Amino acid sequence: MGNTVHSDAGGTPRRTPGLIGTDFPAPEQGERQPRFIPPTLLREGDYWTILFRGRLVRVRHNKGISYLSQLIVRPWESLHVSELYARDRGSAPATRPVESDRKAVTSRIRASIALIHTSDRALGEHFLSTITTGTYCCYSPRPEPAVR
Repeated sequence: MGNTVHSDAGGTPRRTPGLIGTDFPAPEQGERQPRFIPPTLLREGDYWTILFRGRLVRVRHNKGISYLSQLIVRPWESLHVSELYARDRGSAPATRPVESDRKAVTSRIRASIALIHTSDRALGEHFLSTITTGTYCCYSPRPEPAVR
């Protein structure tokens, strides 16, 4: 299970067990800077609960969702497929052929996004536009306009 990062009143980061996602601070009052609020994932046994823009989506656990959760907790960071594969298996990166890892991870991520898309079109579209796959995978969300 992962963690979500929160800040206490003094601005010190703290983690909440069981949640995967990252909370970014809201803009200061009067600030017009766009902000980003990522999906939050919570694994509950064989299911994942995903919170995105005030809506909940529940999907059955699979490796692709595990890979997505690893990307979401580290936005804008390119992760090598062998690292994603190893973390899912709970081991150090092995000396497996990169091409087989790339194909497996890409296929599972795409299948998971398609599954999510059938349950929540907005979340599926969000992942389609922000997740890149290949030898390196990345979650690159775009800031949303600030709401006053």
